[in-house]
Amino acid sequence: MNMGPTGAAAWMRGYHFQVMRIDHGSPAHGALELGDVVIGADGTAFGPDADARITLGNAIGKAERSGTPLLLSVLRHGIEQSVSMTLPRLGTDATGWLFDDATSSVILSAACRSLLDAQLPNGRLPTDGDMGSFLAGLLLLASGDGLYLDGARRAAYYADSVDYLKLDYNNWPMGYGGLLLAEYYLSTGDDSVLGKLAWIADELARGQMLCGSWGHKSPGEGYGALNQPGVVDAIVLVLARECGITVDQLAMDKALAFFGRFAELGSVPYGDHTPGNMLDDNGKNASSAVLMHLAGRDREATAFSQSVAMSYWMREDGHTGAFFSTVWGPLGAALAGPVALREFLHNQGWYYHLIRTWKGELLHLPYQEALTRFDDSGYIYFGGDFTTGGIGLAYALPQRRLRILGASPSVFSPHTELSSPMLRDARQYYRRRAWEALDKTLAAISPADLATDVDKRCFTQLKDARALLIASTEQTLLEIESNLVNGAAYDASEQFQALKRGLGEQGDARFATLDERFADGVVAGGVREGKRYKDAWAALKSITVMSWTAQGWQARRLIEGLPTLRSPVWETLSPTAEMAPPSWRTLQVGTIGNLPVGWERPGFDDRAWVAGKGIALASDADAGRSSPTGAVAARCTFTVTDPVGDKLRVRLQTVRPAQTRVYLNGLLVVDAVRGQRGGYAVIELDDSALGLLHPGENLLAVMSTAQDAANNRLDVGLDLVRTLSERRSLPVDRIDAPPMDAYPGMDDTLRVRETRDRMAAALQARYDQKPVVELLSDLEHTVPYVRLLAENALVSKGPEGIKAVVAQVGHPDWKVRSSVCNVMGNALGRYRKLAASEQDIALLQADVPTLFPLLSDDHFWVRFRAASVLGGFGEAAAPVLPALALLVQDSEEWVRMAAIRTIRQLNPPPAVAVQAAMQVLMHPGSAYGVPDTAVELLKANRGATGDERLVALLQLLRHPPEGGGGRLLGDVMEMAATLDPEGARLIPVLIEAAADKTHLRRQRGNPRGKAIELLGRFGSKASGAVPVLEAILKSDADKSQHAVVQSALDAINAKP
Repeated sequence: MNMGPTGAAAWMRGYHFQVMRIDHGSPAHGALELGDVVIGADGTAFGPDADARITLGNAIGKAERSGTPLLLSVLRHGIEQSVSMTLPRLGTDATGWLFDDATSSVILSAACRSLLDAQLPNGRLPTDGDMGSFLAGLLLLASGDGLYLDGARRAAYYADSVDYLKLDYNNWPMGYGGLLLAEYYLSTGDDSVLGKLAWIADELARGQMLCGSWGHKSPGEGYGALNQPGVVDAIVLVLARECGITVDQLAMDKALAFFGRFAELGSVPYGDHTPGNMLDDNGKNASSAVLMHLAGRDREATAFSQSVAMSYWMREDGHTGAFFSTVWGPLGAALAGPVALREFLHNQGWYYHLIRTWKGELLHLPYQEALTRFDDSGYIYFGGDFTTGGIGLAYALPQRRLRILGASPSVFSPHTELSSPMLRDARQYYRRRAWEALDKTLAAISPADLATDVDKRCFTQLKDARALLIASTEQTLLEIESNLVNGAAYDASEQFQALKRGLGEQGDARFATLDERFADGVVAGGVREGKRYKDAWAALKSITVMSWTAQGWQARRLIEGLPTLRSPVWETLSPTAEMAPPSWRTLQVGTIGNLPVGWERPGFDDRAWVAGKGIALASDADAGRSSPTGAVAARCTFTVTDPVGDKLRVRLQTVRPAQTRVYLNGLLVVDAVRGQRGGYAVIELDDSALGLLHPGENLLAVMSTAQDAANNRLDVGLDLVRTLSERRSLPVDRIDAPPMDAYPGMDDTLRVRETRDRMAAALQARYDQKPVVELLSDLEHTVPYVRLLAENALVSKGPEGIKAVVAQVGHPDWKVRSSVCNVMGNALGRYRKLAASEQDIALLQADVPTLFPLLSDDHFWVRFRAASVLGGFGEAAAPVLPALALLVQDSEEWVRMAAIRTIRQLNPPPAVAVQAAMQVLMHPGSAYGVPDTAVELLKANRGATGDERLVALLQLLRHPPEGGGGRLLGDVMEMAATLDPEGARLIPVLIEAAADKTHLRRQRGNPRGKAIELLGRFGSKASGAVPVLEAILKSDADKSQHAVVQSALDAINAKP
């Protein structure tokens, strides 16, 4: 577990932390030791009654806020002692609020820099499914900072280049890759990415599951619906339409209907299931809030966001850990308003203190079950390259730069109608990359030209987008030049190609010069070799993703501590002649002894010296000057606005036998006794040189004992780097296994989940204290969890509370009517658990008829809850069997599922059971919960003719649900074969299955193979299947079926 920006990581043992890793150069280095057990923070001892992580996180926040040292109590070799470390000061808000504009910007910038350090030149961060690449691009784009737009652009272009069908579980990368492409276009107007976005939208529509969600892979691979990527896939469809792409309307409507139905019902479940009873489930309610907001469905968006805003204490629950909860939670809570968002994030402040590393990364903390396990659970293994981009979006909320972060509809959307003709022209110039015309038009637009609020908003958007593009262009050109000087030609080339694509081939006058430089053979060779190096790095980094292999761990250790991928960006303060010769004043002195006193200092009068572009040498006589050979001195002034940085360097070119000295503001910084063979020597100055630089005019002076106009013409430049990315390359101390026996008396009981359980109990206790009348009012609440708390409280009040709820059976609000069902069911469960008296149970059963009319309620959820609850009452519910038999034909699949399951629970007569089962199979739906129960009833009961049963079974085979139903379909085929021994009606259905017309390829358990096997068992009667089976044999895509196909063909073609 990461221990915040200390630079240490630990294994949690009970309510203590055992230090497992320390980064060199970090605040923890020299303060903590490997194996230390941290037992307290800021004077508070960790204990079993509180979550030690909260105590530690709050102590870190206090230290950062106050600027005072972080104090920790540790056990070291069995002896308790105190240690302290100093953390960089962060924020001034006394409450520790991290999400104001100023503080969040600092954290956001550090996160963006860490991502750029890890980003390959082509925009990729090698991570599982390339998810880190797309999340990084989103965060870099969300920053709205010209320093990071180039990284966002290259990430978007990488997303544009990916062959998603070759990726495993491709609905995940198609979702987040498509999200990046859509947000990138809406932010920048760069329509070069719309082609791939349109392809993704089409592919998602083609691969959508019957229910309206998506699975791991497109098309479905048999796993079933998986709503975590499914919600994001639906967001992509909505934003793609906003980008002007024609989206399959049916697919989008199905997705919105599927996810929207969970609003006010509960948490969005794992897949094609009924709602859960949590406030959020690993962020899916939060992402659904964003989806509904973008789709203009305010009721659902409000319901989801309010539920999320209350969920700050259960954010760590989620399948494989709550990484996506951390990504989407703040985005969903933000839609509930600023007050709700502040409470949501403030209550998790300790968490956000712990996830930040001293390197700027944002690391997801292990979920409860993984805190004591050394594996890849919960996206921990993948590290900051994977998680920083997603988690960092919370810190970008104040900027509201992305649509998923609350940005207004984009000016670049063709659905945004502009009334101002000049503004329409400006938008068109932007799209055509006619920058000069755009700038003139924007400058000419006056407030009088903006008649509507939309026009005013879009004018601001266009100006901001153009300003960001200009700032980013200058920064990118600076980085390209720096990379070329540093020998990182491949990095420079990728940046240049991306910049030209974004601005257009003629987008900047400086492009022509850069084209010539990249055409140089030496530079071109550097590009090729640089690509080889970065491709090798990417291959090794890709192996680190494979945590389940020994090679994955070995590769991870190999790259740990290696230099960052990103070259430092050096800003030119005084350029060399090859870049843009500055104005120098030169004096030919013959010998050093002839140098005037103080020549190197500011204030020296050099007006008599030769002025010109570059240093004037003796060999420049052909330019109108005649000078003696020998020593030379030159002075150049340059202006610095901001002198703050990490390092200065001199780039010096001089002849080999010369002694050359360079002075900065009068002080010697370089004394070179010999020049190099050719080109420029790059000389990094010690840190003291930074103190010589000051705002305003500065002086660079140089003298050399020799001069030559050949390959080594005397020249000098000065560069400054603002930030050195060295932290990734510092060594790491670690232990791979904790010394378990070091402190045998330590309590290793995991107590993290107890924190959530205590909160849940405290919240329930608050509701238990409420009077009945208030609780009845809470049953109308939009948030399902509030209704659950009220229902539990009413049940806890015994007959008084239960009777009060039952009396609400005719309430006009469907939520209250559904609570009547829930309270009856909860009360029954509670009575049985507590072994209540027969009298209490009898009183409860006497109210069962109250539920009967709810089976025909107008609201599907009430019908579902009534049908679900009645099954637990046994004989008391027997009178509703006829109503349940009708309910199996309900238009809602959940209602049909509840009805058939309750019928099975009530042990009905065989004829009733079989009839209900056959009715269900005629409407199988999208999931296997309904037909699975129906088939079990058919197996267990006799009744109805074989023909009627066969019709129902064939209907299921022709219209199967999706996901994991291979075993059931195989059983159904066998049952049908028994009912149709000649195969007259079954064989055509089996041929359709073999030809995959019923999409059995999407099912687990290979039911398609079962259909082919049965065709073989029918022998010559299945001769009509031969063309289909022969076509399968010729298909490389069906290699897995070739053996069973050949066996079936042999059986069909066998002579009697």
